[in-house]
Amino acid sequence: MTSEPRSLSIAALVASLAAFAVAWFPYAAIPLGGAAVVLGGVAIAKRHRKDIAVIGILLGISAITTALVIAIALAIPPAQS
Repeated sequence: MTSEPRSLSIAALVASLAAFAVAWFPYAAIPLGGAAVVLGGVAIAKRHRKDIAVIGILLGISAITTALVIAIALAIPPAQS
């Protein structure tokens, strides 16, 4: 039985999950999310497990978006009444 290589796909998935874990720290989450997207793209190009790679890419993009939303929300001062 021939198994597909999956190391890059799993690395993309782990990086995206790590980016979500540190989403409150955008300076860490954005590079991790970017790494997940790049690793997922390389995994697809090298014919690694496509399903895991796509999940890593999508979660990486979601983690970047979440970190940016949190950073913007924390940067806006609360309204004074």
